[in-house]
Amino acid sequence: MKTLFAGLLFLSATVLSAQTVSDQAATAARERAMLLAVRSGAQPRGAHTSAALTTGYDQWIFIPAAGSLQGNFGTFYKSDVMIANYRNQQQRVRVRWIPQGGSGFNTTLQYINIPANTAISFSDMVGQTMHYTGLGSLEIVARLPDDSSIDLNAQLDAFSRIWTPQPNTTLGTVSQNFGGSGILQIEGSGQAFALGLRQDSGYRTNIGILNADFSNPHTWTVQAVGTNGSTSFTVTVPAFSMVQTNLPSGNYGNLYVIFTPPNDVTSTDSWTAYASSTDNGTGDGWVSAATQITNQ
Repeated sequence: MKTLFAGLLFLSATVLSAQTVSDQAATAARERAMLLAVRSGAQPRGAHTSAALTTGYDQWIFIPAAGSLQGNFGTFYKSDVMIANYRNQQQRVRVRWIPQGGSGFNTTLQYINIPANTAISFSDMVGQTMHYTGLGSLEIVARLPDDSSIDLNAQLDAFSRIWTPQPNTTLGTVSQNFGGSGILQIEGSGQAFALGLRQDSGYRTNIGILNADFSNPHTWTVQAVGTNGSTSFTVTVPAFSMVQTNLPSGNYGNLYVIFTPPNDVTSTDSWTAYASSTDNGTGDGWVSAATQITNQ
């Protein structure tokens, strides 16, 4: 049985990449190809199992939605994040903020050294660690000690809780969880599905898409299929960016969402999608991560 220690922040350094956006995109694409080549010829990624929990590790993880921002109905959202190093040695980790509608290649980087077999927690990571505000995504990548490349032997995991004080009361908080999504979790032009959502007079639903194509924007078709009605619209996401938007107004009842990428998304392009429903009265809600059946 593997034991994880709870750790404090060991080292953090703020860096603005000296590379141009195009150079950063080329480097990221090369490292993604390296990871894909290793995965294609290897066994599925490892898993650590206990009686209470089964969790996997990765080397390149996205938190699809994170933020430090004012919300609707008197809410203010912050993201608390935990990053785990399951490896038996210290791991260097690079964290990048990807702002909604903007390129992740234009933001500063944070470097963290996580001791062996240790999980580190960050309160309000976007505001306090990354020093940004607004809504976006977090990219978490294992690095070699000299930062020359991705560390393909790393064993990282991540989890985020985005939360707010409960509106219209001084009692407690409400939150939604976003588990870490590996860069190869959704690839190519296959549809992805988010289930178990709701929009009516008491609930609202948002959808989000992270475009992990480092060089090209893409436009997705989003369909909400509900017990009381359906709707369809398109969402364009810039290169290496994310966009979250609400479903068009309407009473759709219980629903699921279909994300259909365009034909110009190739089998080597990665993306992630999700949907979340929120109680209009309490601010409580839940997240449905999109699942891809096939990448074609």
